[in-house]
Amino acid sequence: MNRPAGTENFSPDFSPVVRRRWLQEITEQPIPLLIIGGGITGAGILLDASSRGIQAILLEQADFASGTSSRSTKLIHGGLRYLKDFKLALVREVGKERAILRNNAPYLIKPQPMLLPVRQGGSLGMFSARMAIRLYELLIGVRPEERNHKHTRDEICSLYPVLRPEGLLGGITYTEYLTDDARLVMEVLKTGIQHGGKAANYCQVIGIRRDAGYFVVTCLDTIENKQFELKASQVVNASGPWVDRVRKLEDSSVPDSLTLSKGVHIVLKAGVLPLTSAVYFDTHDGRMVFAIPRAETCYVGTTDTFYAHPPEALDVEQADINYLVACLHDAFQVSIDPERDIIASWAGLRPLVSEPGKQAGEVSRKDEIFISPDGLISIAGGKLTGYRKMAEKVTNLIGQNLKTSFVPCKTKNLALVGTSTDEPETLIERIVSKAGAPHLHRIKELVSRYGQAALHICAQATECEWIDTEFQYCLQHEMLLREEDFWLRRSADFYFNPARMQQYKGQVSIMMQA
Repeated sequence: MNRPAGTENFSPDFSPVVRRRWLQEITEQPIPLLIIGGGITGAGILLDASSRGIQAILLEQADFASGTSSRSTKLIHGGLRYLKDFKLALVREVGKERAILRNNAPYLIKPQPMLLPVRQGGSLGMFSARMAIRLYELLIGVRPEERNHKHTRDEICSLYPVLRPEGLLGGITYTEYLTDDARLVMEVLKTGIQHGGKAANYCQVIGIRRDAGYFVVTCLDTIENKQFELKASQVVNASGPWVDRVRKLEDSSVPDSLTLSKGVHIVLKAGVLPLTSAVYFDTHDGRMVFAIPRAETCYVGTTDTFYAHPPEALDVEQADINYLVACLHDAFQVSIDPERDIIASWAGLRPLVSEPGKQAGEVSRKDEIFISPDGLISIAGGKLTGYRKMAEKVTNLIGQNLKTSFVPCKTKNLALVGTSTDEPETLIERIVSKAGAPHLHRIKELVSRYGQAALHICAQATECEWIDTEFQYCLQHEMLLREEDFWLRRSADFYFNPARMQQYKGQVSIMMQA
């Protein structure tokens, strides 16, 4: 597959100033399409619709990707575990999307070697594990250099001395793709803006009604503390765990369609779980958990339990932490003190289409579209990896409803905004040649977040601190409105580099108030 390149305009104007202008404009005349929800599903729909010439604006009640879409395991994968349920079509489709994403955003989607240890009494034996991995690779179409290889018990013990040797039979290393989920949302959004779309965060939809052929939508701008109304020909509800709540704004009698499942991850400080690659391991209760190195840390997850409370009340509980620590103690030769060794954690909600009678881990991750009698389109379910196909389905439906001519979906071969004609490694070399080798680690980090926009960030950093130029870039080009959003989602330093966050927190606060 030939890689498409992003355009030269890799930093569209996406600032607080343009936010105010857009919010004024949408009150002045009806808009063709309103998208509610600024996670990966909503961002994908904005990009798909905008790239086909449909005028659209996306509104998010908090910060972009602040819900489910920044709280995943951060993998772009085909779902090896779905083979146990013979969901071959799902694995095949998601596998294709995995390859498309890798091609369209190589700076964001990176190969991650993944060890599958095989233990006596585990969910798979050596033969069945090898066959499962081979089938998985056949379905998702892996590159030759990313094919699996088998390890003996002795090889595993040598390569991963931190693994417990008891009952270990061997293992298989295969390849998954790693991403930063919040960054993926932002890059998809920016690409949508580049193609004429609009988006605003901290705008909560609080009312939906039908009047004179339009949806009349009442919104609250929580930054300015102002209410406003807009009219839209079509409204798409892509609000993740809030889908049912938004549906009830239009019709309070509509039954709930979602089951929420809670997933928790913990982040271990440097040196606690020294891994050279990720490990996908069996747990004592028959599940499987990931341990994934990132920078100098390692994050572990996830849990999978039903959640019946408001999404806003979601939190990491001690029982979640205890469960993951117990899983680690069973699989690895480590002694983890949660107070000392866990530096961060996050909890996310999977908005699953209800299937009564099933356990949380058994409920399908399929996506489903619901259309109200008045034409409100709601989409729920799905996986991070499958967002592009979900967006294509919804946008096709929007085009039919708007009764307008529009081109077929373009996003299969549409590079995200940070994609350069250069490979990421070449881009890094170009920047290092100007900024100097001592900055190599920071340059790699910035390229992995912003792609070719790192050229601009690093060029400015010759006259001031690197954190200053990164922050200013996010202000102007990523609609950064609150300080915590920089640490949580633009940089993710809150989770993976808290020391740097503490070092520069005061500096960032001053810039935010300027």
